[in-house]
Amino acid sequence: DRLGVYVKDSKSGEYISLTGNMSGSLLCEYVLSQKAAQNAIPADGEVVKSIVSTNLIDAVAASYNCKLVECLTGFKWIGQQILKEENTGVGHYMFGMEESYGCLIGAYARDKDAISATAALCEAAAYYKEKGMTLWDAMVAMYDKYGYYKDAVQSIGLKGIEGLAKIQSRKGFAVVADEVRNLAGKSSEAAKNTTVLIEQTVEAVEEGSHAAEDTAASMMAVVAQAEEVNKLIEGIADYSAKQAAATEEVIRGIDQISGVVQSNLSTAEKSAAASEELSGQANMLRELVAKFRLKAR
Repeated sequence: DRLGVYVKDSKSGEYISLTGNMSGSLLCEYVLSQKAAQNAIPADGEVVKSIVSTNLIDAVAASYNCKLVECLTGFKWIGQQILKEENTGVGHYMFGMEESYGCLIGAYARDKDAISATAALCEAAAYYKEKGMTLWDAMVAMYDKYGYYKDAVQSIGLKGIEGLAKIQSRKGFAVVADEVRNLAGKSSEAAKNTTVLIEQTVEAVEEGSHAAEDTAASMMAVVAQAEEVNKLIEGIADYSAKQAAATEEVIRGIDQISGVVQSNLSTAEKSAAASEELSGQANMLRELVAKFRLKAR
């Protein structure tokens, strides 16, 4: 009579166990959405749940203009609500669930029915598959549509004869309902605080993203400037290489000039020696000529 569900997250590849609140909400959303598509939800349509079941069902019921009816824990109370609707002619049962993995689709029974729930879940899986979604995608889409709801359990004890009297007089129901509503209020406040924290985190991430983009832009500018400096350094290096080549040419020219000068110096020295030798020979010739005397006739 109970339906347990594991669904696969196609992104992480992990299987996620759905709680009774999750699977019940998923089926309620699917059933009502299909009836709404066929205009099959009457003006007095009712969704019934136990007082300890998730308030996500309240949001789903309100979305499809259905009245939300709460009853005591135990599916027999949901069955009694169906009987009441039939006897009074007021209200049309659309869907019922409790957090302990129990739900009933249709008013043909007075207790939870896992067989019809399984068939409906398979139908929902096929329906969402045609839309390119898994059951987990559908669950996440519900959270995006209605918000996130926290599940918590709080046990309330009504002890002694007074407690029994409250239970028998149905005042116990009021006490439990008040406690549940208080807990729901606290959960709602916690959800709001969580939403604020998420929004602040998103803003911080966006600011960090902008800072990272600005840093990246600055780094790109630095890289561009570094490239320009590198080009200047390469130009200086090329000019220096050309200067070095020109200097080598000048040095080779100076070496050639030095060689010519040395060659000329050697020739001059040889010319000077030859001149001295000729000068000596001229002197000797002069002396020899001076010794000759011609007689007069």
